[in-house]
Amino acid sequence: MRVLLLCSCLLSLCMPANCQKGLLKADLLSLSRTSEGQVAAHIMVLAEKTHEPARSAVEQFARDLIWSRLATVRSSSPAALQEPQADSMVAEIDSVLKSAGTSTLGFHDHVGQFEKIMLTVGTPQSTAHKLAAELEIIGRQVRGPEDTPIR
Repeated sequence: MRVLLLCSCLLSLCMPANCQKGLLKADLLSLSRTSEGQVAAHIMVLAEKTHEPARSAVEQFARDLIWSRLATVRSSSPAALQEPQADSMVAEIDSVLKSAGTSTLGFHDHVGQFEKIMLTVGTPQSTAHKLAAELEIIGRQVRGPEDTPIR
């Protein structure tokens, strides 16, 4: 399994950004064949190499994301994850990972959009909020300390 994960990571480093996003999208759409480590690795691949979040934060987010999706699927929720929703979810995660040097307002908008998508696909509100908070933590790690005005 580790060899497969390593090969997946190495291959993804050579892929264009759309292909990298496609890996995470495929993970989200095929939960039965997805591991937490694989999702975390595919999220890390999306991060800019000069602004990577802590792997432990990404692993926690991946674990909670997978478990929330599995719980939603098992609860027979009518709101199954569709491709456009998976695309939107991946786009918001990608935007947060690439938010270094962007506006704080835009960053918070991406986190909020991610939470809305999670609610749309049937994730309980408390879980969607928790996942959004974890994504925000990842984003803060990517962004670094907030700028303070010089007086």
